[in-house]
Amino acid sequence: MHFQWYPGHMTKAKRMMQEDMKLVDVVIELVDARIPFSSKNPDIDEMAKNKSRVILLNKYDLADENHTDNWKTYFESQGYFVTLVNSKNGNGVRKVNDVVQHACKEKIERDRKRGILNRPFALWS
Repeated sequence: MHFQWYPGHMTKAKRMMQEDMKLVDVVIELVDARIPFSSKNPDIDEMAKNKSRVILLNKYDLADENHTDNWKTYFESQGYFVTLVNSKNGNGVRKVNDVVQHACKEKIERDRKRGILNRPFALWS
C-alpha cells in the first residue's frame, strides 16, 4: 500500500506560490523563534532563491534570548534580513516595515533611476 504524505491541497498551494513568486519583490517568512530551523518550510527556500528574504522570528519572548540572538546572526550570515516579533501582542511588528524597506532598497533605487515610483509599503497590525 502506498501512502501519499503530501496532500493535494499542499501541492496546489505550492504550485500557486511558484506562479505568484514571479510578481514578488521580497519574501517574508514567519518562523517560531523557539524552533526556527524546524519551523521553516524548505520549499520556500527553493522557490524564493533569487528574492530578497525577510525572516520574522515570532514568539521571541518565549525563546531563550541567547539562542535567538545566535539564530538571528546565523540567518543574517545566510543573507536574510531578520527581525524579532511577537504576533500576539504586536511587539516588533512596527519594525517589519523598516526591515522590508531595507530588503528592497536596491530594487527601489533601481526603479527610481528608471523613473518608476513604487507604491508605499504598509503593514497593518
